[in-house]
Amino acid sequence: MRVKMQFHSMDVNLEANEGELDLPEQSTVEQAIHAYLSMHGATLSPENLEKTLIMINKAVSPCEAILRHGDEVLVLRALDCG
Repeated sequence: MRVKMQFHSMDVNLEANEGELDLPEQSTVEQAIHAYLSMHGATLSPENLEKTLIMINKAVSPCEAILRHGDEVLVLRALDCG
């Protein structure tokens, strides 16, 4: 299946902040995030993943959500208030 990935305001150095990704059926958002980042030589720690806002097709979703073909995934860094 193919999904669209978008990363905004992240503390990772990406060559491409958005693009498409081919994944096996039943892949989770977390798997998609790590696969996309790995393709671009970047990583995201579990601590930073917990601090991100993940949206699938404009709806907030957990990182354990199962993706479907054509989904659009938006990954935003949560802003610290203080």
